[in-house]
Amino acid sequence: MKRIVLFFALGLLATGIHAQDQAELRKKQFNLTDGIAIKGYDPVAYFTLTKPVKGNKENAVAYEGVTYYFFFCGQ
Repeated sequence: MKRIVLFFALGLLATGIHAQDQAELRKKQFNLTDGIAIKGYDPVAYFTLTKPVKGNKENAVAYEGVTYYFFFCGQ
């Protein structure tokens, strides 16, 4: 019985460590600052306006736990 409890506890510890590693990896991959992707810059503006533009909170979109800010120039 003690072995089962020990294996269970080790499994929970390993799962917690793995989840922590995944969170750090996700933060690095999406360049997250407080859950905001690419430090609040509009990912589309790099292509449409050919320069980095800060997005607005009013134009925020959340996708799979990551929030993106967009800048709409009113066209």
